Amino acid sequence: MNMRSWCGKFFQHATTAAVLAVVLAMTSGCNFFGKQVDDEVVRAPGQLADGVSMVGTWTMSGTNTSETYNPTYAVTTSYIFDPNGTMRIEIRDMHSAGISCVAYGQYRNLGDREVVIYLQNSTGVCGFSAQMRFSNVQVTGDLMQVLDLTGGAPGSNYVYFKSHPQEAAPVGLWNFGGSGGVDFILFDAHGYFILQTTDQAGPFLMLGAYSVGSGADIGKLSLRFFSKMDPASSAGNPLVFSQYVTDGRDLQLVETNINDPEKPFVYTGHRL
Repeated sequence: MNMRSWCGKFFQHATTAAVLAVVLAMTSGCNFFGKQVDDEVVRAPGQLADGVSMVGTWTMSGTNTSETYNPTYAVTTSYIFDPNGTMRIEIRDMHSAGISCVAYGQYRNLGDREVVIYLQNSTGVCGFSAQMRFSNVQVTGDLMQVLDLTGGAPGSNYVYFKSHPQEAAPVGLWNFGGSGGVDFILFDAHGYFILQTTDQAGPFLMLGAYSVGSGADIGKLSLRFFSKMDPASSAGNPLVFSQYVTDGRDLQLVETNINDPEKPFVYTGHRL
């Protein structure tokens, strides 16, 4: 007699609690309740199926072109994923009197590349969704790409950059009025910039990463432009200023004059 039929017959005829107790001890191999399932694969918070982690701060700034060198918005959005499963979202308008919002919550990895964010409280006037869902999350170097399904399919694709904050950086939105071919520059707090310049076709935006010099290069400011929104791919030569000076209201960028080093080019921007 096989064990399964034996288990069934016994329950048809056993009547006393004592006999039942003995049989349960003897028949530990019988599966009376539920079903056997494979153990779920458990990964550390933020770890994707390929072993790459999304833990850290990921950011993206956005602005619009402006013929008056004063964009209507200059917003930096940052997602901070902690290794313990907590997270926060920071949104800041880089205009001097712009809004600032923060939301706090938790995140969970679902499946291979799925992340769900549960927001619990927030400050500021931004309208955060209580639950957000990222699909097809991919992290490559300093670039994170996500399909944001918040609000329903089909969703929108977004890219975010790994934060690389620079000490003493000239963070803010600065109007240079076209001086030196620069209309305005947005320096965010995470090591990235958006620069507007104008040609015959009109104003257009250029995105990149900036670095502030230290040691022998203290006071130097370098701007490296991205090709196709990819931090790993550069476009053209970096724009290097031998010195920058700011008092919080004005920002001076000094460029070496190779024809007359004693008379450098100085471009002055005003905080917006």
